[in-house]
Amino acid sequence: MRSVVLGLFLCTVLPLVNAACFKMYYETPVTFCQDSTDKTWHPTGSTWRNSKCVDCDCSANSMTCCDA
Repeated sequence: MRSVVLGLFLCTVLPLVNAACFKMYYETPVTFCQDSTDKTWHPTGSTWRNSKCVDCDCSANSMTCCDA
């Protein structure tokens, strides 16, 4: 029984190991965010996936990017 519980735990936790996110805060509200990888500009409220398969979200106060 112990090995079954351990197996289920590992199956649940292992997909989370490679997940990574970062958030960049702006001092003043912005209308566009610049993707630091592709150097492309995106309007506030938009989401995109860059060339390194990172999903990003632009808001007036911050930009959040997470591994896809």
